[in-house]
Amino acid sequence: MRCRGSYPSRRTTSRNAIRDMVVRGAPAIAIAAALALAVEVSGLDFTGTPAEAAAFVSKKLEYLVSSRPTAVNLSDAATKLQNLMSRIAETAEDAKDIFQAYIEAA
Repeated sequence: MRCRGSYPSRRTTSRNAIRDMVVRGAPAIAIAAALALAVEVSGLDFTGTPAEAAAFVSKKLEYLVSSRPTAVNLSDAATKLQNLMSRIAETAEDAKDIFQAYIEAA
């Protein structure tokens, strides 16, 4: 699996904004996390299988959830998105299909 085009500052900034309560309100926290990851994967140069892409998204969602572990909406949204990506990975032909599905779902 190879990945280029990731922007650590963007990823860190969104996690920090959630953790530091710059983003407030349960629904807003979940939306901010989902959209931050959608922005990250939209320009990603990723070489890997659909299963690896789904695992990549899952790991990023777990990282965002770790910013506010008690934020129920954030955890629920991440779980739903992780489950969706896993299901799509079963039939996807390309890793980019996973990222496109994530962007549309977010």
